[in-house]
Amino acid sequence: NPWKECNVRLLQDHNIPLIRRKSGGGTVFHDIGNTNYTLIMPRSNFTRKHSAELVVRALTTKLGISAYVTERHDIAIQGLKISLIIVRII
Repeated sequence: NPWKECNVRLLQDHNIPLIRRKSGGGTVFHDIGNTNYTLIMPRSNFTRKHSAELVVRALTTKLGISAYVTERHDIAIQGLKISLIIVRII
């Protein structure tokens, strides 16, 4: 329940939106400097592994970042998770 995990009054006082992910997973704070992405695709084309591999290919080939997909389909660099694929399938 994000309303139990967040100080809602403080969010309102500072005009910070509270947005809940359908997938759950606890509270995530996004601020300046974060990069967020969305993959939109038909349900028939979606797998977590494929979507994570798509992002990793872009990171490695376009930006030279040595990222990889973990067994849980998270995206990691040097053993540290940098991303979790959360998708709303259309």
